[in-house]
Amino acid sequence: TTMSPSIGLLLLFTLLLCAHAAHSLTIKVQPHQESCFFENVEKPNVKVILQFQVSSGGFLDIDATITNPRGNLIHSERRESEAKITFNADEKGVHKFCFSNAMSTMTSKVLSFEVHVGDLLDPHLEQFDKLDPIEKSILRLNTGLGLVQNQQKYLRTRERDHRDTAERANSKVLWWSFFEMLLLVGVSMGQIVYLRRFLSR
Repeated sequence: TTMSPSIGLLLLFTLLLCAHAAHSLTIKVQPHQESCFFENVEKPNVKVILQFQVSSGGFLDIDATITNPRGNLIHSERRESEAKITFNADEKGVHKFCFSNAMSTMTSKVLSFEVHVGDLLDPHLEQFDKLDPIEKSILRLNTGLGLVQNQQKYLRTRERDHRDTAERANSKVLWWSFFEMLLLVGVSMGQIVYLRRFLSR
């Protein structure tokens, strides 16, 4: 039996909407605090991607950990400014993603992160076998476009963070130059006053 074009397109559209999940958040982690987020993986052997970047605060570093539903550690990062972590979830259930700012005593950290669960071309998707080659090509193109969009978001975030850092540095240089100018004027005026008093004796 063959699947009608309308049913195939409906199935394709459903896959495009549901087979790939992505969540993007920006959070602030206070000093000596840890923020955790939970993601439910509905079936085993699913690819999961965590990508994060610290945009402000201290040395722009954060600790990150990932644990499985049984509480076992899957992956950890120490004092990283940015990272992309990819792993296969061996079991279904709620996975925990935590960001710790325990190393900081006074400075909070602002970071953006995304969690991607599932692969659009996952071989465990039974519906994928029912698609014709053209529809499979469309799925592959959609996956590629999704990766490009995520990379563009990542690059825009980095560009914004670098621009903010440069603007803060420029502001500090401007104020320091202004202070040096005032200091130079003050020293010059002091020398003039001293010379006048010295010559008037």
